This record gives sequence, C-alpha cells and structure tokens, in this order.
Amino acid sequence: MRYIGAVRRSRTHLLHLLVESALFDESQLVVTGYARVDRFVNGAEEAATRVRGELGVPDGRKVLLFGPTWRQADEATSEIPFGCSVEAFASAMSDLCERLGATLFLRPHRHTTLFHPRLCEEMAEAGERYPHVVYLPQPVYPETNDLLLATDLLITDWSSIACDYSVTRRPTVFVDTPFPVTHAGEFEMIPRYGDIAGSLPHLLECVERGLDLSPEDVEARQAQVMEIWYGSTLDGRSAARYDRVIRTLLDTGRLPGGTIEPVPEPQSPTGA
Repeated sequence: MRYIGAVRRSRTHLLHLLVESALFDESQLVVTGYARVDRFVNGAEEAATRVRGELGVPDGRKVLLFGPTWRQADEATSEIPFGCSVEAFASAMSDLCERLGATLFLRPHRHTTLFHPRLCEEMAEAGERYPHVVYLPQPVYPETNDLLLATDLLITDWSSIACDYSVTRRPTVFVDTPFPVTHAGEFEMIPRYGDIAGSLPHLLECVERGLDLSPEDVEARQAQVMEIWYGSTLDGRSAARYDRVIRTLLDTGRLPGGTIEPVPEPQSPTGA
C-alpha cells in the first residue's frame, strides 16, 4: 500500500522531499504526474462553460472562489481571515463584486462542514443575505476541480488547492493567516506565488489588481510552482502513467524507476 500512496508524486523535487523526510525509500517512489489536474489540460474550456451554466453564472461575469484550508485543531484562528466575522467578510466582498461584476463562492474545506457546522451556517446565511455571495460547500457541489475550471481568481490561505489551481494559469491571492499548527511539515510544499493580503482592505485591492493581470503576468508569477509541482508531466496523461505503473507493479512486483511514460495513444487508422 505504501507503493500506491507514493505513485502519484508529481515531480522529482517532491520525490526527493519525501525521501529526505524519511517517509519513503526512493525505491518506493516513481514520478508520474498528478492525475487530478489532467482535466485542466484536456477539454478545460468546454468543461468551464458547462460548469458556469450549472452554477447559473452569466456570460462575462467574473467568478471568485474563496477556498481556505481546514484549520484542524487550531482553535486560535478561523478560516475567515484577519479576525473578521463572516458577516463583515461577506459584506465587503459583496460590495467589491458589485463593482467588478463578479460573484464570490464561499467554499469551506470539506472537513469544516463536518466539524465546524456553526461556521458553515454563518456562511450559508451570508449567501442568502448578500446578492453577490454564494455558499457552495462540497455536499451541494461535490466536484472541486470543475469549480476551479470556472473560477477567474482564487482566494486561499495555505491550502494545496492553490497548486491545483496554478495549472489554470489564472491569478491567486493568498490571505496572510497563521500557518495551521498541524500542517507545519508541509510548509515547503505550498509555495505562495501570488499577492499576499494582510488585511481585508488589502485583500480587496489584491483581488481587483489580480483580475487586471495579463495572462503573461500570471504565468510569470506561477512559473516556479509549476516547475516544482509538475515539471514536464503536465501533459494531461498522468492517469495513463498511473495505469502503466500499477500494471507493472502487479505484473512484476516492482516499481520502475525514474519518470514513467504512458503507453502511446492508439493511432487512428488512415485511408478508407
């Protein structure tokens, strides 16, 4: 089972990180890429159009997503940043959305819906009170990757969702909240490649500035995290590499070393 857990490592950099942390021996690891983001490469534009339709987002309207990490046992901080109440945060963001022609989706971590129901109730109430704020937890809309495809700008803290979203090459704004105490060993694996907002007014400025960034500016900011997390594996075929590695493991009892290439796609017949 430790083999299967290790197969999904995205990049040689992360492979070395896992070895150095003594979690795995190098013989247990192989670089395949990260299949979760395959759909961001394969048919992403069509999927984004479908999702926006499902969510009732009109053409031309911007989608902002607030997706914080789970604070776990860290009771000193909240997923709502800067010590704000849900009410104050939602009110300020709704006013910003009014000016920008945008909608903010509040997306608490899936564990928050289980362990912090009162916070989620407050988010739901804010979604009913403010016209440009929508509460969208996983029980209501389970597929986070589809939601990311429809998002024009992500607001997050230390969540690894930022690494997934970087594949879209759209802007991310990070809120400057304390690192969750239970996540301390993951710091190096979550680089913050966008603007870091230190207060609610600063967040509003960063969001407005982020939506004005050119695709070239966004890609330049995200180049480092893209290299660390994906390297040359961002080709939409990581799932095929998973399949090939697992079949090799089942057939031989061993993992191949290095970066495994997927079986080539079958060529369409010519003629006729």
